[in-house]
Amino acid sequence: MTWSSVRVQRQVGVFDQAKIALAKATLRADVPADLLTARDAQERQLEKKRSDINLKKAEEGLSSEKQQQALELKVKEIELDKAKHGIEVAQATIDELVLKAPRDGSAIVENHPWLGRKLRIGDSVMAGMQLVTLPDVNAAMIVEADLSDVDDGRAAVAMAGTCTLDAYPADPIACSVKDVTPVARSQGEKSLRRTFAVTLTLASTKDKMRPGMSVKVELRRAPVPALVVPRGAIVFDKQTRVRMADGGLRDVTLGVCDAQGCAVDKGVSEGEAVRL
Repeated sequence: MTWSSVRVQRQVGVFDQAKIALAKATLRADVPADLLTARDAQERQLEKKRSDINLKKAEEGLSSEKQQQALELKVKEIELDKAKHGIEVAQATIDELVLKAPRDGSAIVENHPWLGRKLRIGDSVMAGMQLVTLPDVNAAMIVEADLSDVDDGRAAVAMAGTCTLDAYPADPIACSVKDVTPVARSQGEKSLRRTFAVTLTLASTKDKMRPGMSVKVELRRAPVPALVVPRGAIVFDKQTRVRMADGGLRDVTLGVCDAQGCAVDKGVSEGEAVRL
C-alpha cells in the first residue's frame, strides 16, 4: 500500500467518524425542546450544526485526497511509460551493437593497418576501419600476396605460377596474377619494408581451402638469354668492372645478380676469358 493510499484510508476514517457524529448530534437535536432546558436545547442544535460542518470538511478532505491520489497515479503512469521507452531505446541500442552474421561462414579478423599484424583485443580503432570480414564461400577464391619493392617490375598481370597452401605443401594449385598495385606501401608504422599488393586467381577451388589460410606463391618468369660472369671476376668500385684474363679491368653494365654470378648486359662478349 502506498503512502497516498494510507492518506485516503485515513481520510475515509475521518469522514465516517464525522457521519457518525452528525447522526448522534441529529438524534440529540431531535429531542423535543419542551423536554429540555432552553440551554440544553440550544447546545444540541449548535452541536448538530458543528457536526454538519465537520462532515462537509471531512467530505471535502476525502475528495481532495482522492484527487491527489489520482494525480499521483497519473504521474507514476507517465514515469512508467518513460521508463519503458528508455528500456526499449536501450535494448534497440544493444541490438545495434551486436553484429549478426548475414550467412554461414568463417569470420576473418583483419590485419592492423599500420602495425602489420592481426587486430588484437585492446587495439585502438577508428571509424570506418574494417575489423572483421565474412567471405562468401560460394564465390571464387583469390589469393592476396605481397611483392617486395626490390622486385619491382618482376611481376605482371597474367603471369602464371603456383599457389601452395602451407597446410598442404604437397598439393600446389595453378594460379595467375590478376592485379598488381602501382605503388608500394609500408608494411607497418615502424617497418622499413615496402611491398606491392598482388591479387591472384586460382585455377581451381578445393573443399579443403578456407578463407584466411596462408599461401606460398611462386611465379614463373619467361627465361631471358644473358651472358653470365662469375661474381669473383667483378670489381665493385666507383664503377663496375670485370677483371679480364690479362689482368686488365673493363667497364661493364650488369643486369640481375645472384650469389654465384651476374648477368652482363654490355662490356663483355661471349667466349672472352676473365680472371677470378
